[in-house]
Amino acid sequence: MTCAGESHQRVSAPTNLLSIKANTRIGTWNIRTLYEVGKAAQVAKEMTRYNIKVLGLSEVRWNERGQVRLESGETIIYSGHEDQDHAHTQGVALMLSPEATKEKIAWEPVSPRLMSDRFNSKGRKITIIQCYAPINAAEEQEKDEFYAALQSMIDHMDHAPRRDIKVVMGDLNAKVGEDNTNKELIMGKHSIGNINENGELFTDFCNFNDLVIGGTIFQHKRIHKTTWSSPDGKTENQIDHITIMRKWRSLLDVRTRRGADAASDHQLVTARLRMKLRAFKDKSKTLHYKFNVHLLKIKEKSDEFNIAISNKFDALEGLTVTSIDDHLVKLQDTWKTACSEVLGKRKREHKDWMTAETWEIVKIRKELKQKINQCKDAQQKKGLKKEYRKANKQVKKNARKDRRQFVHDMTEETETAARQNNMKRLYEISRTLSGKNVNTITPVRDKQGKMISSDIGQKARWTEVMRMNNKQNTPIQLNGENIRETDKFTYLGSIVSKDGVADSDVKSRTNKARWPDTISNASLWEKTTQDPIHIEIKRRKWGCIGHTLRKSPENNTRQALDWNPQGKRKVGRPRQTWRRSVESETKDAGFTWAQLKKVAQNRVRWRGVVAALCSPRS
Repeated sequence: MTCAGESHQRVSAPTNLLSIKANTRIGTWNIRTLYEVGKAAQVAKEMTRYNIKVLGLSEVRWNERGQVRLESGETIIYSGHEDQDHAHTQGVALMLSPEATKEKIAWEPVSPRLMSDRFNSKGRKITIIQCYAPINAAEEQEKDEFYAALQSMIDHMDHAPRRDIKVVMGDLNAKVGEDNTNKELIMGKHSIGNINENGELFTDFCNFNDLVIGGTIFQHKRIHKTTWSSPDGKTENQIDHITIMRKWRSLLDVRTRRGADAASDHQLVTARLRMKLRAFKDKSKTLHYKFNVHLLKIKEKSDEFNIAISNKFDALEGLTVTSIDDHLVKLQDTWKTACSEVLGKRKREHKDWMTAETWEIVKIRKELKQKINQCKDAQQKKGLKKEYRKANKQVKKNARKDRRQFVHDMTEETETAARQNNMKRLYEISRTLSGKNVNTITPVRDKQGKMISSDIGQKARWTEVMRMNNKQNTPIQLNGENIRETDKFTYLGSIVSKDGVADSDVKSRTNKARWPDTISNASLWEKTTQDPIHIEIKRRKWGCIGHTLRKSPENNTRQALDWNPQGKRKVGRPRQTWRRSVESETKDAGFTWAQLKKVAQNRVRWRGVVAALCSPRS
């Protein structure tokens, strides 16, 4: 069964998420904030350590909504306050592994407390809703609005049909208690504490939607059920939950991971799932990876590859070919086998800007957390918490220091790449330093301002916008008269309509088209009152130079204008450089470089200089 807009290829495609052969681990974690240098990298490392495919995050404190790809390969989709200048509070997010990112179908940010994402899985699609509920002491109206919005998400999801497997998880701030009387279908007896007001709202919501609270049905030690501890260590509660539809209860285990550390007073909650459906065999032989073709630049590897190819083709000569398709398949298998044996699979390398020293301090902080969890003496635990806060402060300090050093090293590498004429690496570093290489995707909105999260809906919206932008609303005039709109007209003997030219007319008129007149470039510039292209390029170049000269002396682009690389130029390089052409134009205009620096600070005077330098007569 497919949804509207879904192809059969998408539905039948093999998936690694929530399969029947292996366990899939998901989790939820209130990390207190992601609005901190290096915090996302620490959370991603813990996610990889526990092999979590989808990690829900609460209280991330990121404003706006979007999608960001980390350097380590994980993808974060987040939902916060729509106003960028709003105080950094609340916020929810989902951190996806590369495998989960491939299976993502559509996601929907609702509010700073709610968001959802839909994934492709075996047999049924799975929809995960990440929550961050108001605290128990919040106003009644705020709680009612939260659960009303949550219920509306389940009832009126545009991209999540009712037959999907739904998982609701996050920091619900709800204590459900140990007593499951009249609630046996939605919870077990293995919870802690007594139910509170938020717990009653949460259990009523689960009962209405037939959701099972996973943290209450598996027997664990108390320390593996508590998800939040007070700063004084005297109060422990189970307020973070993972729930799943009772009909598709594929949960194998739910528990907290006390070893995960990201300087948060909440514990990481994980769940293991497995689908119980008939096995699906992938019969396609399509390779889902690339080979290390850059190794062919090495002479030894290139010779080894040529020998391997030659030997395999020699073996094919004695085989009889029944058809062209069989011959093509054998050739493809030969190339793929040779590439796999000699070149190998290409792996993506991620450069970590945090140093080993910083990660060592993170490890020490994690060990201190373990000691705090195992310590039973109150006085000793107080001293360990003091050391933990000191280590956490050192982690933040080192992360900021590593970031500054990373930027400094990248600028030095930029100079090296410029000297070696490695323009590819130069542009890569420029994009990294400017922040333009971050894969941030802003969701598309429809005419009513509602966010479109599915790929199919976004493509349809882009098509609609492009067609709207191509429409001519203002009338076109020729010789002072408006040209009237018509359904079709005849041009050079051919009939042209809104849908294009008729096929029959095209065939008969293809070779008869003639231009009525020719016009030179000089006449075209004169009629359109435009300057030649070299004058326009020159004007923009000097405008950009003036804009750069007005920047602060510490700016990289400002320093680049005065940068004079040393060394002998390579053979074959043009004698005329951009800097020499600028100096020549400055000298012809009667200025010096020092004079231009002073004049550029005054925008009005600089426009006069640009007009003089870029005059058609000059």
